[in-house]
Amino acid sequence: MNTTDKNSIKIMKIYKTKKLFFSALIALLSLSTPLIAQNFTVNSTLDAVDVNPGDGVCDDGSGNCTLRAAIQESNALGGAHTITLSASTYTLAIAGANENASATGDLDISCSLTINGVSAQSTIINGNNLDRVIHIKTSGTLIANEVSFTGGFIETNYGGGILNKGVLTLSNSEIYSNSANLLDGTTTEFGGFGGGISNQGIATLMNVTIRTNTAIGSEGLGAVDGGGGGGSTPGFGGGIYNENGATLTITNSTISGNQAMGGRGSGGSANNGVWNPPGQSGAGPNPGAGGAAGAGAGGNATGDYSGGGGGGGQSAGGGAGGNGGYGAGGGAVGAKTVAGSSANAVGVGGFGGGDGNNACCSSAGGGGGGAGFGGGIFNNGGNITTTNVTIAFNEALGGNERTSLGGWAGRGLEGSGLGGGIFNRTGNIDINNTLLANNNISSLDGAFIAIDTTYEDTWGTFTSTTGYNLIFTAGTASIGGTTTGNVIGADPILAALAMNGGTTLTHAISVCPTSPAIDAGLDGVAPVQDQRGVPRFNVFSGANISDIGAFENNVASNPVNSTDLQTSCGSYTWIDGNTYTVSNNTATHTIVGGSVNGCDSIVTLDLTISPTVNGTDVQTTCGSYTWIDGVTYTTSNNTASDTLVGGSVNGCDSITTLDLTINNAVNSTDVQTACGSYTWMDGITYTSNNNTASDTIVGGSVNGCDSIITLDLTINNTANSTDIQTACSSYTWIDGITYTSSNNIASDTIFGGASNGCDSIITLDLTINNTANSTDAQVACDSFTWIDGITYTTSNNTAADTIVGGASNGCDSIVTLDLTIINAVNDIDVQTACDSITWINGIIYTSNNNTATHTIVNGAANGCDSIVTLDLTISPSVNGTDVQTACGSYTWIDGNNYSSNNNTATHTIIGGSSNGCDSIVTLNLTVFPVFEINLGEDTSICKELIVLTPGNGFNSYLWSDGSISHSITVSTEGSYYVTVTDINGCSGYDQIEVIEDCPFTIWAPNVFTPNGDGHNDEFTVVSEHLVSLEVLIFNRWGELLKSWKNITGSWDGRTAGGNIVPDGSYPYIIKYSYKDGRVIINKSKHGHVTVLK
Repeated sequence: MNTTDKNSIKIMKIYKTKKLFFSALIALLSLSTPLIAQNFTVNSTLDAVDVNPGDGVCDDGSGNCTLRAAIQESNALGGAHTITLSASTYTLAIAGANENASATGDLDISCSLTINGVSAQSTIINGNNLDRVIHIKTSGTLIANEVSFTGGFIETNYGGGILNKGVLTLSNSEIYSNSANLLDGTTTEFGGFGGGISNQGIATLMNVTIRTNTAIGSEGLGAVDGGGGGGSTPGFGGGIYNENGATLTITNSTISGNQAMGGRGSGGSANNGVWNPPGQSGAGPNPGAGGAAGAGAGGNATGDYSGGGGGGGQSAGGGAGGNGGYGAGGGAVGAKTVAGSSANAVGVGGFGGGDGNNACCSSAGGGGGGAGFGGGIFNNGGNITTTNVTIAFNEALGGNERTSLGGWAGRGLEGSGLGGGIFNRTGNIDINNTLLANNNISSLDGAFIAIDTTYEDTWGTFTSTTGYNLIFTAGTASIGGTTTGNVIGADPILAALAMNGGTTLTHAISVCPTSPAIDAGLDGVAPVQDQRGVPRFNVFSGANISDIGAFENNVASNPVNSTDLQTSCGSYTWIDGNTYTVSNNTATHTIVGGSVNGCDSIVTLDLTISPTVNGTDVQTTCGSYTWIDGVTYTTSNNTASDTLVGGSVNGCDSITTLDLTINNAVNSTDVQTACGSYTWMDGITYTSNNNTASDTIVGGSVNGCDSIITLDLTINNTANSTDIQTACSSYTWIDGITYTSSNNIASDTIFGGASNGCDSIITLDLTINNTANSTDAQVACDSFTWIDGITYTTSNNTAADTIVGGASNGCDSIVTLDLTIINAVNDIDVQTACDSITWINGIIYTSNNNTATHTIVNGAANGCDSIVTLDLTISPSVNGTDVQTACGSYTWIDGNNYSSNNNTATHTIIGGSSNGCDSIVTLNLTVFPVFEINLGEDTSICKELIVLTPGNGFNSYLWSDGSISHSITVSTEGSYYVTVTDINGCSGYDQIEVIEDCPFTIWAPNVFTPNGDGHNDEFTVVSEHLVSLEVLIFNRWGELLKSWKNITGSWDGRTAGGNIVPDGSYPYIIKYSYKDGRVIINKSKHGHVTVLK
């Protein structure tokens, strides 16, 4: 047997032994710690931990079984458990997010757990905005029935309401008013994923409503002191975020009113006197770093969902902004801290993210806003299947602009909102009998993607196994698979969220006017009841019964008929807008949607018209006449009429027409003009204009009526005005006086100088402005040319210049120079390199150098140039040879296994030489062949000798007993092995099993004669190679007469009392054991022996 075969047999033996051991160990552990399903009934709405998780008792230490304690017990016990909740609100109150043992914050689930409530409206678990509500770990399973989850809030990580990494099943439940945000300015974390649910495992939703949840991205860090602002992050999946590889199945459910919003763009900032500010980092898990002070470019985001960095500021122009990752905003340009705009590029937003803004007028721009994707659902590479689901009134909004933080630069541009209902980035979304409508997106001109509509239900690629979907506004989405029965572009006419007779909120569909979703679904895939539990209802008696979406209309679409009984006098204007003057019982009118079922109401008119009575009243008077209608008439009138309601004998109105002649008084106007005052014919003195006064001459007109004169009086008053003047130092006015200070009390009168001929009084309002003095503080490198045209090379605080009219008040401005001149800085760059180095001037040096120089413009700490001199030492790499010998093969330092001689392979050890440079090693390998030895097959012996030998010709031998000869002689069983070595130092090994195996015999006589004659006087058992022996002899009544337990024992035919037994047949039992190879065999032999004397 060769070595490989024997080793395989040994491995099998070890495997079987270990398998039996671990099977026994598992069985023992199962007996000692059983996983027993246990039910807990929560009897308290308090939030308290369990005092001893794992003892099987739900107790907070005060006799209460709280929800948190029940979950902690279930997790500690393992296995499957059920928790029953009453119609109450369970508010979480123990702060501490991101803890995973349910001790603080959210409720962490690691076992298989079922939570049963009373209804989604009465059993509520409220996260109290401390953390999300539920976290299902990878080992956990949650089945929740008739429960609502609300009040969840996180500022990092995933899932505002529920984070599922295991298995989640929800039925007849609601998830509402939860929020997943990323804290503004966060630069290392994920966030803003899945306001209601973040699914990273397997989730199944049945008869569930997910509403009013939000996912909001982070605002990037705003610009500071002229350093560019960072880009913001996106918000994904206001209702649900489905992760790569996750599986989500939704049936008979409603997703409504959720919102995904990008972080708003960060603000710009003035430089505030800072000359070289750094840029700000973008937000998100992998943001671009802010640009270094002195026009450093902002870094690009190194991953998705992260903003670009803002550029650093500098007097010569700010650094460019970094680009944003997927869904995130770009960074802004740093300020040019001396007035003017930077020429560098803004950071471009990632897909859907807003661009950063440019710098302007010594102010830095703000970073771009984040995108908002998937108001209802965002799928990021997972698998989603929907059946009879309504997804409506969700919003996907890009982050808007932020108010500037100061200065002239613009804030970052807005992000885009896409996929108001569902956004599919990658992965598979299979929609069936599903309704998507009225989902809203942002349409922002400054966004990366500007959409011309505010409605968009889908974005991305979708498929359908069965078809029969209604999509109001598909946008640019692609719908593949089965398209049979799809309705695209039709309004489903949805009502607002309401209970509608169910236990969860739903959107009802209109029957009148008829929604295109009614009877438009595929019965073969629709559940037999809708989300409310209402059976399917065939409105139009067509082939299909089921409606598309989660709501099944169960009201017939027939119109309602009624009769409107009316009696009127003369005419009647009906609801159809027509005026009827004769009786009518045939006219009809349809009130669209006027019936209680929402359908049309058809009304038939039953009208009776009775006539009215007419008469004339003739009158003549002067001036005016007040008639029976209470109206005073001042002109002739033959059209006025008055109705006496019910005054005719038929009960209708009596109509009287007026025939009136009015003789009017004579009216005239007395036009007068005066200065100051005027006394008129009525004796009154008037001091102001008047065109209302009148005087009546009774009977003075030719028709015998009064003559009425009206006064039209104009009183012209003295004119007052103010002469506003501004002058520098002094001013001479119209009164001939020269004023040297401001004055607002001097006045002068021009007699008859007003345009109306009256006096004109003018008041002076004079402002005297003085010359302005100021100091111009400047700092420059080496030299500075000032406004006086002089170039200064040293500091100066005495030079002055006058700017004629240069003051803000229009007077002269005297400016004094305060100049500080600083000089360039010199420095030495000491470098050591191996073989070569590329220096900051772009030149590659291969030998020592201490003369090269390079100037870094503005590189000194004082803002001047920095002149750097190179001091370079070049060291060479080192070469060597590694001499090796091996048997069969050799694994070298390069990780390769060589099976033949090799003197060409090389390997470089980075920095491995004593001078710190690389060490290049060449292999010199000799490989000797391997060999096998054979001691023969396993064998057996019986009281004999055998010789074991592996053969001759080897340098050395080492046997298992320590012998070093080329062979050994063995006479006992056991395992024998030998190791041999050849002249190359290579070795071989073999092992043999020797087993002792001798033939077994046993014999007992059937008769003996215990008569003392020396022949056959004893009963003896004869055997070879026994291991053990026991002999039992009985009489015929079963009494034991004799026994022994050794091979030398015998029976002399006597009882235990020494009496000789009578002749006869005596039964015996012989128990014995012997070896079969290495196995002990136990047997027995039954027989009879005859005693004869």
